[in-house]
Amino acid sequence: MSIIFVGGQRAYTSDLNNLAYSNINAVYDGCEVSANTPADMSVDVASGNILFETTRVAVSAQNVIISAADVSYDRIDLIVLGDDGTASVIEGTPALEPHTPTYDPINYVVLARILVEQAVTTITAGAITDIRTLSSFPRDIQGRGVGKYTEVFSGTSITITHSLSDLNPIVQVYDTTGNQVIPEIIDIIDNNNIELTFADLTDGTAIIQGGNPIVVNGSTAYYTQSFTAVTSVSVNHNLGQKYVTVQIYDENDVLIDADSVTLSDDNNLVVTFGVATTGKIVVTGGNYAQVNYGVNKYEGTFTNETSPVINHNLNTLAPMVVIYNDVNQQMTPTDITANDSNSLTLTFTSQTSGTVIVHGGLQGSAPGAGYGDFIPYTNNTFNIGSAAAKWKDVYIGENLYLGLISGEPSSLAKGQLWFDSDSNVMKVYDGTTTKTIAYV
Repeated sequence: MSIIFVGGQRAYTSDLNNLAYSNINAVYDGCEVSANTPADMSVDVASGNILFETTRVAVSAQNVIISAADVSYDRIDLIVLGDDGTASVIEGTPALEPHTPTYDPINYVVLARILVEQAVTTITAGAITDIRTLSSFPRDIQGRGVGKYTEVFSGTSITITHSLSDLNPIVQVYDTTGNQVIPEIIDIIDNNNIELTFADLTDGTAIIQGGNPIVVNGSTAYYTQSFTAVTSVSVNHNLGQKYVTVQIYDENDVLIDADSVTLSDDNNLVVTFGVATTGKIVVTGGNYAQVNYGVNKYEGTFTNETSPVINHNLNTLAPMVVIYNDVNQQMTPTDITANDSNSLTLTFTSQTSGTVIVHGGLQGSAPGAGYGDFIPYTNNTFNIGSAAAKWKDVYIGENLYLGLISGEPSSLAKGQLWFDSDSNVMKVYDGTTTKTIAYV
């Protein structure tokens, strides 16, 4: 299927799918497709990285063979990457008016369209159309500015490149049986790399969360505060949520524990230390965008239990867990075990009451099979981007619904697009005049 716009430009199903699924599968960097040198019936895929749900996958440079051209008709092939970073071709059908082949967009990242003209014996640069969708946030695109990176590891000293551009990320580690473990040292190398050190050989999964703080519906989702040579720090994070996630780093960027973390109210907490300490406090929380698939954050309570089972329904085996007791002090259980993708068990040495906060689930939302809708909590109020901060490209799968406007909007800006319900046409303003670009 393709859409033809006034002027003859086409948008194919593969273009639209790329955006519809860009919060699930997308190119992180690189992976450009180019003609082989010397030109033949193959193309080259450059090295780079792709994002499959919460996993960043490295892609090596590789060559993909294109099948021989049809003698009578053109066809359109797609160059794609699977979840293991291997490139392949999905071959189209030769036709008088060829279209892109059918495929399941949840299983592939599409890099390029290849026009295989009738009887050609080489693929040149002119036959390649770059349709990569780039994602600059590693798998958390809900307007939070806080990304998530997951990596499986084995060893006693592991360096992890998370690429979250954050000098003080939140780090949690689980072993292969789903039990949360605490490394002896978490060392922050720079904004994009950390090193985990264990006393013994350890196999498990590390989850790193961080990124750039931004504003969501008037409430920031990420806050940092530095402190110097003190035993008590009052933190006014203004996240509008009492039960937040707190981690602390010393002046050498090593993760440390406080003597206590006490929640004062929805916007304030107090951290205390046994000795004068210098470092930085990282707080995440606030009002997150609502996603119909999971909630990305679960909050629940338990009363007088030694082994409460928490059903968070976040569809992740390695969530991030923070616990507060009944006087709002952060505490650590003797064990946290992930039972399955949607529940975990906390273990305490004695009967305990408190609140548990679990972060996890699909990091980002997109229309797609089983992945829910991205819906604001109130109608016709919030924008995607602004005049000063724009998203680069927008790709829509299947349907685009525009609100009906009688005649013209009350104010016009260059590039503005709308549907005129009086004449049933789609219009655009070029900065000087209003032009019709499509008829119904």
